[in-house]
Amino acid sequence: MRTTIAVIALALITPVVSFAAAGTANGTFTVKGKAAKLTHAYAKATTDSSNKEEIEVILSDIPLDAKVLDDPTPFGLIDLSRAGKLHGIKFFIKPPSMVTGTMLFDYPAFKMGSVSAAGSYIKVDVKTLDKTTVAGKLYTTQPLDFNDVPYEYSVTFSAPLGR
Repeated sequence: MRTTIAVIALALITPVVSFAAAGTANGTFTVKGKAAKLTHAYAKATTDSSNKEEIEVILSDIPLDAKVLDDPTPFGLIDLSRAGKLHGIKFFIKPPSMVTGTMLFDYPAFKMGSVSAAGSYIKVDVKTLDKTTVAGKLYTTQPLDFNDVPYEYSVTFSAPLGR
């Protein structure tokens, strides 16, 4: 009982960081030879499991509403992907410029709501990272694959940073 009360109290006092207004993205996410043009960028500052700052960025081919963006799970993005409405990439930047993980959303091609990807072939070149904005380029250095499904991406982005 005390643990439950403590968890609820912590949830009530922990600040919730929302994504800021939509920014812009310009590039493609190509899966199985089919390119989706990514045009929207969203970003917010978060903390990792060791309480160090990281930046969460979502790049998509459609505008995303606050309900999907503010969901602490990726289920809203997964639902849109499964419905064939979303092609996108969610990734985390550990300042100054390291990608710590990505989630890829293209259900028709991967046959999964999302695919996690990491490795040295995924890069981010950060041009701006300050209190209000994150901008740069996310890309794969070569075509990659997941379960024999080839993919690659190269997207420049600029987004207001939610804090």
